Amino acid sequence: MGLFPGLYAKIGLSFEYGADEHFVKTLECGVFADGFYKNVPIMAYQKNQFIFVNAYIGLHFGKRKL
Repeated sequence: MGLFPGLYAKIGLSFEYGADEHFVKTLECGVFADGFYKNVPIMAYQKNQFIFVNAYIGLHFGKRKL
């Protein structure tokens, strides 16, 4: 266990669709990355890395108060 300071970056697109003003439906997708100044020991028998890249998809829905 230890402290590994790093940076976080995220880029994505958000699409809001639907004809109703009072109900929100949004689809969001993108990529984010975590970078550290040295390799982070996560796995015991695998090569450890210092950059982790991930993709995501999110669905948001609910009511909007006007």
